[in-house]
Amino acid sequence: MKIKHNFLLAGLLALSCTPANGTDTHTVDLTVIYKGETYSFAQAAEEGRQSTFSGQVQNAGGTGRSMIFNSLITGEGSGNFRLQYQLELGGQGGSGKPPVQLQADLVLPPNRSVLAAEGGDWKVYLKIKARAVKNVNTPSAKDSRITANAVLTGLDIPLKLVVSPGTQSSYVASIEKNGKLYSYVLNLLAGQPDKTGEFTLQYQFNLRTPASELVKSSGEIRLKPGARLKTAAKGEGWHLEVRAAKP
Repeated sequence: MKIKHNFLLAGLLALSCTPANGTDTHTVDLTVIYKGETYSFAQAAEEGRQSTFSGQVQNAGGTGRSMIFNSLITGEGSGNFRLQYQLELGGQGGSGKPPVQLQADLVLPPNRSVLAAEGGDWKVYLKIKARAVKNVNTPSAKDSRITANAVLTGLDIPLKLVVSPGTQSSYVASIEKNGKLYSYVLNLLAGQPDKTGEFTLQYQFNLRTPASELVKSSGEIRLKPGARLKTAAKGEGWHLEVRAAKP
């Protein structure tokens, strides 16, 4: 399986869905933090059925942003849940280019918050408030938190995204540093881990300013969770570092 180009579109794609067995309804808690701003949202989610939201969210100070949030949860059999989600958070007041767009698939223990994505001043937490949970479970042994960092002179902003093997993930972000705006695009496809936990990660990475493209790289690299950063690619004045860790 190869990573698909531009699989996160301006209009978010429908999540792959399996007909629901039963009517268990839980809550997906989403928390987005940007500097001193916190945006919280709770979405009712029935197992096996996609839940959608498109509207405004506000922080405690009353600042509003437009948001699209689609989610689909399914039971994993171990008591954990698989969550497919798509998130697009717009600029303040509903204007400007969406500063954060995410699409990913991960396994969550019930009633436990996980830092699903991070980059610059942005952090995204996800939690499934589950009903009638019988056991306390641990995160998936196969999921990984991928860190990708293009290092340039005066610029060092790692992107972090929790992914599941065999699923495509995307992180699009507009990040400001030292008065400049940088646009990041990170597409990932993690393979199944072997007996040692090592796996192949396919990636596409793009970094640009409004005026020019700084980094464009794609390829694949072998990673083992917990190992040090590895150099995936090099160019004139930059190098791309990648690592995997447990969520």
